[in-house]
Parts: sequence; structure tokens; C-alpha cells
Amino acid sequence: YASLKNTNTDLMIPGSWEYMQALDRNMGLAFIHKLSSEEALKKTALEWETITEKYGRERQKKYYQEWLRKLEEVRQ
Repeated sequence: YASLKNTNTDLMIPGSWEYMQALDRNMGLAFIHKLSSEEALKKTALEWETITEKYGRERQKKYYQEWLRKLEEVRQ
């Protein structure tokens, strides 16, 4: 039970896999010095904006708030 209070969970919103793939890809490029850390973060932010627009910003906000609510329920 105690482990549920400090749970780590995947982001559960539309496109979550795409967000994480963009982050993983760009951080990987930074690790092998193909991008600076700043370039990797900027590139990730731009890709995340594209993903967010693809699914709809307001829709994403709704799903994110619902995900946070469910996560908080598990932690209580």
C-alpha cells in the first residue's frame, strides 16, 4: 500500500507514446553529442507542440486533468 502513495505512472493521454518517443529520441541524440542538451529540449518542445495541436490543446488539457485526478485517487 505504501508504494501506491509514491507511484510513478505513464502519462495516460492521447498521444502519450508520441510525446515520450520525441523526448527519448532527442535526449538520445544529446547523449551521443549529435545535439546539445539545449537543442534537444528545444526540439522536443517543438515536437510536443505539434503533437498537442494534432490532438487538440483543449482536449489534451481535459485528459491531463483527468489523469492527474485519477493519479491522486490512487495516492490517497
